[in-house]
Amino acid sequence: MAGLAGGNSSAQRLIQYVVIRGDLHKALSWPLGAVITQACHAATAAIHLYYSDQSTVDYLRELDSMHKVVLEMDTWQLQMKYSEVLLQDVEEKMLRLKLEVLLRMNMVDKRPE
Repeated sequence: MAGLAGGNSSAQRLIQYVVIRGDLHKALSWPLGAVITQACHAATAAIHLYYSDQSTVDYLRELDSMHKVVLEMDTWQLQMKYSEVLLQDVEEKMLRLKLEVLLRMNMVDKRPE
């Protein structure tokens, strides 16, 4: 649901990315309000689908400092292409983070008493 920003900072800022289709407003003449409504639906759906995910829980905990980035893709096809790349990237980062946590836990468990 949310991406991480802030590099190696201990308090990383979570960011929700919302990607809109520019062609809906420009080429297909959708009213701007309808495009914004679709973006709101997408953001809400992402929160609903990943409500129990720890990143989502952390994101919702910081109501006064929530951060969203809205990006525009020119067409639906381009959006689908980049969503596949983004999902692969997010999955790889999540696996790396989980591995890092497991390694840290393992190192903690093996400390001499």
